[in-house]
Amino acid sequence: MTKFWLLVIAVIVIFLVMRLARNRRVKRQASETTGKAAAPEEMVPCEVCGIHLPRSEAHNGGHAYFCSEEHLHCGIGKRQP
Repeated sequence: MTKFWLLVIAVIVIFLVMRLARNRRVKRQASETTGKAAAPEEMVPCEVCGIHLPRSEAHNGGHAYFCSEEHLHCGIGKRQP
């Protein structure tokens, strides 16, 4: 009967160790993926209204950045004589 209980305890301990190892692996993978995705992006101001937006979302007018197509045309129109 003693051997039976030792076997049961060994199975429980092995199960808990495997579960702990899996949880650590999952947390490590989650922290690696969030670390890569959190890279900051440069913010640029709109030449017309001054709002700041990420460079990838801004419209490039050559000399300045704009928040929309409308402001792009307004900003370019103001500079041309």
